[in-house]
Amino acid sequence: MNFYKDNRGLAAIEAALIFPLIITVTLAMFDLGNALVLNQKIISASQVTSDLLARERSISQTEIEQAVMAARLAIDPYEGDNLGIDIQGIRIESDDDYNVCWEHTTPLMEENNDEINDLDKLGAINEGFIRVTTKYRFTPHFTGQLIGHFDLKEVSYVRGRSNAFVPMEGSPC
Repeated sequence: MNFYKDNRGLAAIEAALIFPLIITVTLAMFDLGNALVLNQKIISASQVTSDLLARERSISQTEIEQAVMAARLAIDPYEGDNLGIDIQGIRIESDDDYNVCWEHTTPLMEENNDEINDLDKLGAINEGFIRVTTKYRFTPHFTGQLIGHFDLKEVSYVRGRSNAFVPMEGSPC
């Protein structure tokens, strides 16, 4: 009977049961914090890329590569090899139609074929804008074994500063 009333080891048993849960929650919070910081960096990378390209009167392949490099620098210290970028020069043809005049897509990224609604808010007919889509494949350090990787994605729209549309050298538009 004394065995059932003895509670001297109860705290040690409770600690042994709760400790793994506390460690798991702490490491998951660390991964969540990293994901939130990285998401802000992905937003910055998209905006930096679009802003650099919007400054030009026309764009060359070299300028696009420099803007992509700037995006990779914007996510530092995170690994730039997990970043994919799709850059599109889009011209508005009518109130409900547009044309992708030029595009540059890096590895780890697919073309952004999402429909654009409310074209009238982005410009008038025969004007245009640049759409930059960034995607980062994030694998959490500690909980990655459980949940795997997931993609962080951001899209930026920007109009040219000097022109109504920023053409690319050699593009048909």
